[in-house]
Amino acid sequence: MMIPLLLLVLLHLLVATTVAMQEFSSVNEVAERVKENSDHFMSLPKISTALTTAYYQIHGFPHNLPDRSAALRFLYSQAATLQASVFISLEDGTLFGYNAGFGSGTYREPGNSGYYIPPTTTNTANSTSQQNENEFYKHWISCVNGTSGEPLECQQADGDFYIEWVDNGQLQPCRPLDVQTEEHCHQHNSTSEEELQECLSQVLYCYSYDVKKANFSSLQLQDDNTAIPVDPNRFGYVPRTYSCTDQFGQFSEDHGQVLQDFQTGALGDCTFADGTTLVHRGNMPGDYAYCGDDDDDGDTICNDTFLGGYRSRDYDPRWRTWYADVKRRQRPEWSAPYAFFNTLKMGISFSEPFYSTHTTTGTNNGTQQQKKVFEGIVVADYTLEQFGTFLVGAYGDKDIHVAIFENAPPHHYLIAASTGAETAKQVLASDHTQPCPSEWYQGGFSQFHCDVVRVPMETIDEQNDNNDNDNDDDSSTNNNNNNILKHAFERLKQDNFPQNELIAFKDGPTNAYVVQAQSYEQPNANLNWFQIIVMPMEQYTSDSIVPGEPMFVALCMVSLLGFACCCGMLLVSYCKRHERSFAHTDWRFQVAFIFGCCLLNLSTLTFIGEASDELCLARMWTTCLCFSLALSTLFVKCWRMFTLVRASRRFRRTTITNVQAAVRALPMIGIQTIILLVFTIVDPPRRTENLQVNGGSLFVQPWQHILCQHETDAFHITQFTFMALVVAIGCYLAYQSRYVGEHEYSHAENGKPLALAMYNIAFAGAIIGTILFGVDMSRDAQMLMAAFGVFWGTVFSSSIFVIPRYIHSVKGYKSRRSNFSFPSGLDTSARASGHHNTSGYVVKSREETKAREDDEEVAPDDNNNNNGSSSRVRFSEDGGGDEINSSHRSR
Repeated sequence: MMIPLLLLVLLHLLVATTVAMQEFSSVNEVAERVKENSDHFMSLPKISTALTTAYYQIHGFPHNLPDRSAALRFLYSQAATLQASVFISLEDGTLFGYNAGFGSGTYREPGNSGYYIPPTTTNTANSTSQQNENEFYKHWISCVNGTSGEPLECQQADGDFYIEWVDNGQLQPCRPLDVQTEEHCHQHNSTSEEELQECLSQVLYCYSYDVKKANFSSLQLQDDNTAIPVDPNRFGYVPRTYSCTDQFGQFSEDHGQVLQDFQTGALGDCTFADGTTLVHRGNMPGDYAYCGDDDDDGDTICNDTFLGGYRSRDYDPRWRTWYADVKRRQRPEWSAPYAFFNTLKMGISFSEPFYSTHTTTGTNNGTQQQKKVFEGIVVADYTLEQFGTFLVGAYGDKDIHVAIFENAPPHHYLIAASTGAETAKQVLASDHTQPCPSEWYQGGFSQFHCDVVRVPMETIDEQNDNNDNDNDDDSSTNNNNNNILKHAFERLKQDNFPQNELIAFKDGPTNAYVVQAQSYEQPNANLNWFQIIVMPMEQYTSDSIVPGEPMFVALCMVSLLGFACCCGMLLVSYCKRHERSFAHTDWRFQVAFIFGCCLLNLSTLTFIGEASDELCLARMWTTCLCFSLALSTLFVKCWRMFTLVRASRRFRRTTITNVQAAVRALPMIGIQTIILLVFTIVDPPRRTENLQVNGGSLFVQPWQHILCQHETDAFHITQFTFMALVVAIGCYLAYQSRYVGEHEYSHAENGKPLALAMYNIAFAGAIIGTILFGVDMSRDAQMLMAAFGVFWGTVFSSSIFVIPRYIHSVKGYKSRRSNFSFPSGLDTSARASGHHNTSGYVVKSREETKAREDDEEVAPDDNNNNNGSSSRVRFSEDGGGDEINSSHRSR
């Protein structure tokens, strides 16, 4: 019986492990996938900037309008394939690029703002002579009202920024490090021009200019040392123009040929912000830089510079913060995520400086020197919606939740989430708790004063409250998932964001999750993010035995089979209690012991069901109390036998009644009850959830365990000590009484069955205890092994008392039938009935007569070979008690 059950347990564990390995998608797998896709997405802007830099360095532009059109097509192809908007910003103020968000191009002529247009120069019909009078007049008249399309003067105001050259833009070392390197080169390599050139190749040079803040009201122009008053409203800027493009990426305002949607490729008309006024700006002649001027005499006139231009603004990249930061550090880097001005969506930019080589005359012997000169920056704008699209597509319909956010305390702003959470909110500038009306960006930028605020992880569960959603169920699900991400973030924040470790946490009373954070960064590139992966913890089904599982069938089979076997032996012992084989075996306590074994087998059925506070308490009380009830009767049998034997060896008459013996059994039950009561009050077993993450391993399935547990191990130590002490004492008493009745089995209680029964309980407890504490197995397997241990200890110990006596009883019955004889003179009917009706003489078997005569027969004593004494052990059937008579016999 034991071997099949053990095989069943091992088979169940193997199947459960195999299923877990098949179903488990580790957090590490998800983390690797997210990282791989992040690397892919973040590599696209780098590819764009590298391609654009190479295109510029092979003189792809700027030269003339055909050059510009070819460059636009090149940038358009990048936007279509790499999903990046690429812009080129040069040190002369040139800005050129393609905006994939709007499907439009942008262009700024080279030149510095802050120029002055004298009042005598009037804006009349784009006169070429007027433009020749002032080289900046062409810029002064190139602005437009973005709503109505009316021409505007590009007027700067006080407080605006502009660029002013220093020493005509003389080359200077870009960084303090370059200054030190240049000084070092001249000090230590002045004797050799080659060595100097090699040393100076590490120095980066930049054009010299200052960023000025306009204060035109206080300016005065000097003309022949005479101060001339100026009109502060006649200072202008070189505008940045946004232009419509066609499906090939070229500036266009052709009717029906303008790209309306970059994603769908829909075509339409180029209009201003009012949606009705058509753009017609392809008729603005001027000697603009991109007209093309191979002779460099500045007299080439063209009309297409502002073709399709529907909006203009004062924007010089050189005084923008992002440009100044990259120029100062002279390294590729990422910007902090921000809201795009046109789409109001979150994005990020990758900026990469590029250089040219200038040849100058050296200081020694007039040799030429090569200088690496900073020429500008290529910028790839990248929308973070692509991260969200990937995360939602990969994990939006799964129980796995992923979020990417900035590692920038105190606020950890959201980058993207698999829940579809928005990374920014459009709110009124006057009240950030109120959303901005949608008309703000649908009908222009001037109807409402709104701000775009980013969403931190701390409030990710709140940011969808004001969003309209036609599907309330989906909205509720997303909010719940956002709440899970928030709790995961808070749990990681408590531990200071440990990386590549599994951290368990609860979301609500029942739901358990595991979260892992990993850093995503690019050193020296201003990119430091966190990626967190949240997965639900599966409840470990092997923590409980429930109907429908193999362990349920096995446990019921073991428990009920043990109960049935013990009940059968209980019935045999009680029905045959008057027969000699059972009557002289202290049958009352034997029946009580077997009855306790029946209850103990039934108590293992409390192992069925998922752990609850009530069931945990029931398991503790039933198993422990039934064990003490069964063991106490067996212990008393051993104690009484030991006491009688010890008295016989001391030649004293001792009598122990059944009542006295029963009273001796009560202390053990009482002690057990006190132990249970104390721990029920002080440290009761409760339904406990353990979140097992296997030491933070990323490759092992995390589990949610629901177990019956005490807060401390005090109960287990106390109960084990109590049970082990009782069993050990019982084994000792049984061992001391093992030879009683050895040669006269049918006449007195035999000590060997007592010893074997107690030894069996001790042996079964030792074996099962070793397996339970020494072998790593699931809780349901432990409960099944415990039930099997109960079966082993109760059934085998009970059978030791019952089966040999039952066999002896059957043999005695057959012997009586074979040796039956009738008195002489009885007829056939008397033989058949066993007695004579007439005389009233009752015929009895020889065996019954002999049994009655031998009721007082002496049981051998261990010491009878030494002193010739013998002990008479008598177990009365009337309940009066047991006694031992000692006497001396001469040989």
